Amino acid sequence: MKRLKVATVSETGEAKRLGIEREDVLDTLNGIALESIDVLIQGLKSRGEQACQLVAYRQGRRLCVEVSSDSLGVTLSPYDTEQNQEEWVLMRRVHELVLTTAPSIDGYRVSKTLDIVTAECVLGMNMFRDMLTAVTDVIGGPSGTSQNALRELRQRCIHDLRIEAAQLQADGIIGVALNYS
Repeated sequence: MKRLKVATVSETGEAKRLGIEREDVLDTLNGIALESIDVLIQGLKSRGEQACQLVAYRQGRRLCVEVSSDSLGVTLSPYDTEQNQEEWVLMRRVHELVLTTAPSIDGYRVSKTLDIVTAECVLGMNMFRDMLTAVTDVIGGPSGTSQNALRELRQRCIHDLRIEAAQLQADGIIGVALNYS
């Protein structure tokens, strides 16, 4: 199987606006596998006034963006999923994993326990964030800065859990616990 890998991104192109980066692997456009540049061009040109759903992968993270232009403003190279099979399988598998804090998942049974998966994420609040948080503590109310930082940290930990489980070829993770201190 072939896909497309982003070699460069124009600073003024649609891809830059959408957050597409160098080294991203473009997977599908409106559900059609992007096996060649011609398939991408044809899909973008035939979209009419409708936006297209582009699915890409970046370091194990799945990206879904709406493309509303006939051109992305990128240069692309072929990406052979068979030559990069381990990386490709891991990228795709990460997003098929089921995660839950519950001890079981309805409709599923544990057929094999593989290992314990863990993720440790540390957040260093910088001096300016600390000052903004201190002001919020004095006047009251939630600190959006701290909440956003903790949300980002939680998402990173969950992603790290998914990668570790995918490397074990797991189908899911049960009993997820997130601890903050």
